[in-house]
Amino acid sequence: MKKRFLITSIALTLAFSSTAATAVRRRAINRLPTFSREVVRIFQQNCQSCHRAGGAGPFPLTHYGPAAALAASIAEMVTTRQMPPWKPAEGCGDFMGTRRLTQSEIDTIVEWARIGAPEGSRAELPPQRTFSSDPSLGKPDVRMTVESPYTAPARSDSLRSFVFPPSDKTRYVSAIDFHPTAREVVHHMIAYIDYTGISATLDAADPGPGYTTASGPGFTDYGLLGSWFPGADPFRFAEGVAVELPAGARVVLQVHYHDHHGHVEPDQSGVSLYFSRAPVTKLLRFLTVDNHEFTIPAGDPAFTVDSTWTLPKGIQAHTVGLHSHRLGRRMRFETVAIDGSRECLLQIDRYDWKWQGMYRYNQPRAIPGGTTLRVEATYDNSSANPENPNNPPKDVAWGEWAFSEMCVAYMAFTWDDENVFIVPE
Repeated sequence: MKKRFLITSIALTLAFSSTAATAVRRRAINRLPTFSREVVRIFQQNCQSCHRAGGAGPFPLTHYGPAAALAASIAEMVTTRQMPPWKPAEGCGDFMGTRRLTQSEIDTIVEWARIGAPEGSRAELPPQRTFSSDPSLGKPDVRMTVESPYTAPARSDSLRSFVFPPSDKTRYVSAIDFHPTAREVVHHMIAYIDYTGISATLDAADPGPGYTTASGPGFTDYGLLGSWFPGADPFRFAEGVAVELPAGARVVLQVHYHDHHGHVEPDQSGVSLYFSRAPVTKLLRFLTVDNHEFTIPAGDPAFTVDSTWTLPKGIQAHTVGLHSHRLGRRMRFETVAIDGSRECLLQIDRYDWKWQGMYRYNQPRAIPGGTTLRVEATYDNSSANPENPNNPPKDVAWGEWAFSEMCVAYMAFTWDDENVFIVPE
């Protein structure tokens, strides 16, 4: 009896152990990430604003098929943090709309790709994220679009400015959204304010839509409404803050077209303006800190350029941005206090000329008068730089064209001592 009981006990134990092991394996299998359960939710939160039909991304991440086909590439891009394309370095600026994956999210995508990118049960899919065909800020008060398409010359750089009708009355712009159509050839756009109407004269003297200039909008008495670079998102200014667009002033949209492997495409870009309805207490202004006097020697892999400007009085910094071209590798924008101490405003360690942006602080940063603003850029003009437009490398000087270089820091700010109270009509 004892022997039979022992054999039965062993059999039951083995059976239980086998069942337990199977249950553990099943639980482990259930924990493996799938597209339907974990991965698509990460894409919805961080990627689909670009990677969707009609978005800026080159392929959609809204459905399983395209995502699974590129799983290995996606895993590499998130592991190296090239995607999502959030350029500001950690610990330097607290910005709105941060697109930075957590390590747990990266690990999930990498594991999903490693095990063969399983789809999972479609019953576990979340509702599709919807994207409006309207501008992302909602319906604008005014949408200005270039009247007829313009095709920039192939294999060249040009600045073309397009003039819109004058404002019927003084407006206070609280948000702006840019709409590039020929994204492969549009390098950047700047919206100027022409106070005198000279842009209309320049436009009339140049055949075709708009007019071409060698630098700037072609006149000196201008204001700024905003700018767009690849990767820049539209956003509203802080509450009570707006840019003044006087009655009779014209908006001039300047588009920088650059050569993209000989690609030619008609462009009909535009800009949307949103007017403040609430009282305006601060007027938004713009400044740049830049260096126009430098030449990067051929072959130098780490040439550094800097520039400074000292604030005459205190400001609140609302947005910041950095700009260089194909040789740019690292850029930093910082403050240098009177006592020599430094604080970072924005730092980009892996600069990419194809993906730039303006970054808005969650809370405006107070910078006292007497503080020096400093920008520093490092360039790689060696043959090891795959973005180098010259082979073999050549000396590259400052210039607005894509084959030249720039060193610019941008800032949108308000003066501490400028207080208004304007109730828009």
